Amino acid sequence: MITEKLFYKVDVVPFTRSGNNYDIVVEEELGDGAYNDIVNWVTFSSNQGSLNPNETDEITYTVNVPKDANGGGQYFAILVTRTEDPNKASGDGNVSLNEIIRIASTVYATISGKDMQLSGAIRENNMASFFLVPPIKSSFVAENTGNTHMEIDYYMQVFPLFSSEEVYTNEEDPKHVIVLPGTTRYIEQEWTETPQIGIFNVRQVVAYGSDDNEKSITEKMVIVCPAWLIFVVLFVIFALIFYFVAKAKARKKAAKKAEKTA
Repeated sequence: MITEKLFYKVDVVPFTRSGNNYDIVVEEELGDGAYNDIVNWVTFSSNQGSLNPNETDEITYTVNVPKDANGGGQYFAILVTRTEDPNKASGDGNVSLNEIIRIASTVYATISGKDMQLSGAIRENNMASFFLVPPIKSSFVAENTGNTHMEIDYYMQVFPLFSSEEVYTNEEDPKHVIVLPGTTRYIEQEWTETPQIGIFNVRQVVAYGSDDNEKSITEKMVIVCPAWLIFVVLFVIFALIFYFVAKAKARKKAAKKAEKTA
C-alpha cells in the first residue's frame, strides 16, 4: 500500500502471448512486429504525473491510424511505471526505488481492410473416457491462421447415460477466450460438480468463427470410477471365477469317483 506521493510515467509497448499457459509478454524488444505497428500511432494526453494517496488521475490516449495501414489485428499495452520524484536530489545519479510498480493494460484493435483475414482451426478437441477421480475435464488447442485475433466461445454439456436431459451445461454462459494471430492456445475446462461415481455422455462444443458451421464438437461416454471400486469389482469377479472353477472341479472329481464305484 502506497502511503506517500507516487510519481509515474506512461508508455505504450507491444505485447503478445506465448508458452503453455499463454502468458502475456509485454516487452519493448517486441517492437517492429507485424501486429505491433500501432505502438507508433498512439499518443497520450499526458506521459507522466503524480498521485497523492487515495487520489486518481485520468489520461486519455488517441490512436491515429495511417490511411495506408494494412488491415488486421494490432496489439499494444499501456504501461504505467513508478518513477522517482523529479524534485528529489540524487547524490550519485542512480535511481533506487524502495518498491518497483508496473501496471499494464492490454488493448486489442482491428484495422478494417480488404486484406484482413480471420481464419483459424481447432487442432485438438480431446476428452478422456475414464476418470479415477472427479472432475470430468476436456481440452482443445486453437490455432489462429489469420492476421487478426480470433474469439472463441466454448462450453460443456453433460447428460445421464440413458437420458437426453442435461445434468450440467454452461451453454447459456459459455467461456470466452482470444487467440492472437500466429499463435496456438491450449484451453481446458471441467465440470467441477462431477460426482464420485457415474457414467455420462459428455459433449464439448467449441465455436471459433462468425459462421455457425465453424464449430468443433467432441462427444464421448465418460466413466467416473474411483480406484477402490475397481479393486472391489475385480475382487468380486476373481472370487466368482474361483468359485465356479472350484465347483466345476469338484463336480468332475465327484463324477470320476462315482464311475469307479459303479
